[in-house]
Amino acid sequence: MFEQVNQDALVISILGNYSDFQQIGVSAFKLITARRGVAVTESDFSRVVGAMRSLPVNAEVRGQLERLKQHGVSMLTLTNSPPAFVAAQLENAEISHFFDKQLSVDSVKAFKLAAKVYKHAEI
Repeated sequence: MFEQVNQDALVISILGNYSDFQQIGVSAFKLITARRGVAVTESDFSRVVGAMRSLPVNAEVRGQLERLKQHGVSMLTLTNSPPAFVAAQLENAEISHFFDKQLSVDSVKAFKLAAKVYKHAEI
């Protein structure tokens, strides 16, 4: 599914448009389930989005983030996800306190790999 999401985001970007990454994800999910003839409801889509907000981090992540923080490394996130979505992910994973800043492509209405995303992220 993630390949479909990335493909859709790329096509939207090439066309010079922008859409919320979460919406692209839901659209990709609907496309894939329709192709496979799987019946899903709006409630199913909501459950998938909710589950993605609460995914656990890999076992070694907290320790490595702690180590970086102890060494004075300033950390930020730069994501294609909407700000509220990534904030929920980091809070649910109990790692948001490691990051000094959370940036989303939402601010510039373009996806990663576009130069303006990285210009926006410059500190």
